[in-house]
Amino acid sequence: MNGLTTPVTALPGVGAKTAAKLNGLGIYCLGDFLTFFPRGYEDRSKTVDIFESTLAEGKVCVRALVRSTPTSTRISGGKTMVKVPVCDSTGAMEMVFFNQPYVKTALEAGREYIFFGKAEAFGSRKSMTNPLFEPVDAGVKTGRLTPIYPGTAGLKPRIVHSCVELALLSADWSRQDPLPENLRTKYKLCSQADAYSWIHKPNTWEDVRQARRRLVFEELFLFCLTTGYMSNLSRKKGIRLREYDINDFYAALPFTPTNGQKDASAQMIADMCSGSKMNRLLQGDVGSGKTLVAAACAYQAVRNGGQAVIMAPTEILASQHYETFSRFFEPFGVRCALLTSSMTAAQKKLAREHIKNGDAQIVCGTHALIQDSVEYRNPYLFVVDEQHRFGVRQRAALQQKAGDAHFLVMSATPIPRTLTLILYGDLSVSVLSEKPAGRKPVQTFVVPEYKRDGMYNMVWERAQAGEQTYIICPLIEQSEDSEDTERKAAADYAAALQKKLPRARIGLMHGKLKAQEKDEVMERFSRGELDVLVSTTVVEVGVDAPGAQIIIIENAEMFGLSQLHQLRGRVGRGSKQAYCFLMSNSESAKERLKIMCSTSDGFRIAEEDLRLRGPGDFLGDRQHGSPEFTVANLTSDMTVLSCAKDEAEALIRSDPKLRNSPLLLQKVQRILESKLATMN
Repeated sequence: MNGLTTPVTALPGVGAKTAAKLNGLGIYCLGDFLTFFPRGYEDRSKTVDIFESTLAEGKVCVRALVRSTPTSTRISGGKTMVKVPVCDSTGAMEMVFFNQPYVKTALEAGREYIFFGKAEAFGSRKSMTNPLFEPVDAGVKTGRLTPIYPGTAGLKPRIVHSCVELALLSADWSRQDPLPENLRTKYKLCSQADAYSWIHKPNTWEDVRQARRRLVFEELFLFCLTTGYMSNLSRKKGIRLREYDINDFYAALPFTPTNGQKDASAQMIADMCSGSKMNRLLQGDVGSGKTLVAAACAYQAVRNGGQAVIMAPTEILASQHYETFSRFFEPFGVRCALLTSSMTAAQKKLAREHIKNGDAQIVCGTHALIQDSVEYRNPYLFVVDEQHRFGVRQRAALQQKAGDAHFLVMSATPIPRTLTLILYGDLSVSVLSEKPAGRKPVQTFVVPEYKRDGMYNMVWERAQAGEQTYIICPLIEQSEDSEDTERKAAADYAAALQKKLPRARIGLMHGKLKAQEKDEVMERFSRGELDVLVSTTVVEVGVDAPGAQIIIIENAEMFGLSQLHQLRGRVGRGSKQAYCFLMSNSESAKERLKIMCSTSDGFRIAEEDLRLRGPGDFLGDRQHGSPEFTVANLTSDMTVLSCAKDEAEALIRSDPKLRNSPLLLQKVQRILESKLATMN
């Protein structure tokens, strides 16, 4: 064996099927078990007598004597039921085991055992069903706090526990602790060896608390150190621009910018004219007008003889930006270009030529903009829209392309203000909280199943009046072997709706369509050629359809609040009253969904989403789904995050390239490598 690098397939008791399940949990070698942290613990450290057992909440340990030989009987379905009579000085109890025939010989009459399970009373009779058990003083399954590991359905607990035990024994704790001693002393943190030992094998709840304190601090410290390290590598002097009167640009617009847009633009123009590289995050709620602010910055870049580059995560959004910027800059004779992966080879070649020779003063596109084959003549500004959707590798490539150019990232994902400032401390932050004049809040309702037909009637009535509807489904199509028929699938839904509303013009869009097909569907919807667009969440970001006034979100309980808010932002972008219907029969989700009905403030919604669901992945490309942090919880550990960030910034200031902290540098590089791996 090679210690912690031993693959799981070589571990005792791990066959091919078990190895596949472990791989699904992100466990590929023995060392991965060290960071496979418990999701909770069962307290099996204390025993109660039989008399008290049914008074306790939850599972309990009972020390009892097996009174007589267990009996086994056949029950329906060919299963077995084993009954074991036990007793102690306070009373009698019956242990009942279903489909565990081995118990009949495993438990011996006249011997004492510890039983762990939920005790129940039926009149004067007490019983436990399928309890864990072991001989008194064995101390393997009981007598201590027992860790419960996440996502282990189908895995035998003893295999996970034995592998964790082997990993702890194989680890070389004599090596230097990666967390500097001064920080461990300052924050009274335990050693790395104790942290891993106590998190997996605690003797007391205090062990768990101390282990978690150390692991949370380390995780957040490394996160902040990584973001600081990345930021420091890209921090340079910027191109000093001459400031041109932005009012000339505003005067050519068909609308008046809000005060918030003007203020944010002024901040950024000052940055670009300061001689330092602008590195700014523009955070604005759905429909707040971030694109105009980016255009104001692009105006300065172009007037100074440079190029402005706008990168979007999807081809639909990139095309929309191209059309918007072309419209904004038409009065000034500025030439715009579009570059996306789905363009023909000839179209790409021509676009690259215009970009290289500077004919294209404003360039819009997707990640195709950061390919090696794309050369810019004089890039002065790079704008990244919905930056959280790009992974580390793409951001790093973009920074490399940008060179000394100014850098603006935009996000409509309303991360709470305090969290924004902490996580993006390397960026200056501008917030757009004001929406353009005349826009009404989208009226939002949670709709139960029995009101579905009435809702469809409203959709058809509005369609006849020229208004359009989005319908969002969580799935593309229903899997043949899926037992979950409650989740709506877009393809099936569109077909069924067409039968219900035969005269309606219904379109379908989802992630499996080719980029050109998506564009065609979206263009038809934008031109008003479709009454209803049934789609998955591919419409979530940025795409405009001015005639859309209704959005129906099926299985709303499956989405986070922030994602629901993003989806809701697809409607209500004009002066008409818009509506959002959240379809859900989930009683447990009702209170959560009511938050959507009570406010249109994206920041308040984001605070609730963070509290209820946890943060997204801020370093990689995931925004929904699994949280980035394995131990830390940004809702409850915000104070720790603040301390960790202060310490990380202090270390980066004193040692920008971490040359004096080789272990920390190694950890940071591993984090970046793991993120790059997820992008490849």
